[in-house]
Amino acid sequence: MDRRRVVVVLLGVFTASVALLFPLFAGNGLVEEPSEGRTNAQRPTQVNEVDQHIAVLHVTLAVNPSEFDHWTARTELFMQRNPDVQVVLRNEQPEAAELWSDQAQLGLASDIYLMENERIIDFAVKGYLRQMDDFYTGDRLNEQLKALTESLKWNNSIWGVPVDADPSIIVWHNGLLARAGLNRPPRSYEELVAVTEKLLTEDPSISPVGVELQDGRAVQTWLGAFAEIGGTVRDLEALDGNAVKRLQYLTTNSNGADSNRQLEERLHTGKLLSAVMPWSEYVRLSAELHAQLRIDEEASHYIWTGGRSFVVSSQSEEQEAALRWLGAMTESIEQQSRYSVTGRLPALNAIYRNQYDRGDVVLRPPYTMLAVMTKAAYSPVPDWWAKWQRWSSMWHQVDNSGLTEEGVQRIVAQWNQFLAKS
Repeated sequence: MDRRRVVVVLLGVFTASVALLFPLFAGNGLVEEPSEGRTNAQRPTQVNEVDQHIAVLHVTLAVNPSEFDHWTARTELFMQRNPDVQVVLRNEQPEAAELWSDQAQLGLASDIYLMENERIIDFAVKGYLRQMDDFYTGDRLNEQLKALTESLKWNNSIWGVPVDADPSIIVWHNGLLARAGLNRPPRSYEELVAVTEKLLTEDPSISPVGVELQDGRAVQTWLGAFAEIGGTVRDLEALDGNAVKRLQYLTTNSNGADSNRQLEERLHTGKLLSAVMPWSEYVRLSAELHAQLRIDEEASHYIWTGGRSFVVSSQSEEQEAALRWLGAMTESIEQQSRYSVTGRLPALNAIYRNQYDRGDVVLRPPYTMLAVMTKAAYSPVPDWWAKWQRWSSMWHQVDNSGLTEEGVQRIVAQWNQFLAKS
């Protein structure tokens, strides 16, 4: 075979080889990337992704508009980080729990509710809620304030995730206590009476106590300040003669008709010995007034906690997504941020100052309240809420401008008769 034929044959073999092997090389990424403005004649095969499940969570709150805006912003951030979860927030009027109960009965419940702690066991007993034991992995339960978690326990399970608290507290005016010869609040009813008599003898314009009589929480907190009846009042049991005496004290010594602004002014001018108020009001007082007041730590473990928790409906089908959202909304950084918005105490121990840190209570809650909130507030029994409704309604009917001794006797009789029939 001459040289020309050999060359032709070799060229033919080479051409055939390239034609056969080119697709193989191209499939292994050896194709030149197209320059800008051009397209590949042959693109890699596209793999269709499996359709991803989008969990839709319906969350119902009952908060003021500014707080709802906060929850909305934080939830939007959560959805950006969790594209497989869509959260629909709904805000309803305060005291909406009766509506939520109706929704549960009709099978129309939201996945998650922000609920007052005092309502939760009642909902759990009726089968409306899913137990939240799965949420408390590791040491998570011990990180929460005991005053909040204890009220969520029933039937060997825990039924909510604490969010915050707004306890009713008693504050005392340091200057007036000093004038009465004390460097602390009175420890007994008899000591309180002695302090009152001494101060009023010196200055009749002083008011011994500011309690809004139409607020059952405030009355319960004030009565609970006395250790000998504190447990009785906390658990809403029958009132005895000791309770009657303390209520009669309010008939002549309470300044409950004053507005919050008036109470603040009287505290500021040293004309009010003590007052009952929620923590969220106290924290908004001026730093100057904070320096003049002290919180009654000994009495406060009988207080109304004002706790709120998230609960998951037993009708929810999105358990995993619900746990994820709850975890994100209740982590430490979220609770610290929310404290500056609402003034309500966080539910996590680690957020509070230590006992040597005397910093501004507006920025971070004090150790004083951590010590108070590590104690259980009341016995979480299923019928507690029914008793509370009656207690609250009874005091709501009282004339806030004054309470007579006959009125006290009537209230105590009504209350004890109600308990006897329950």
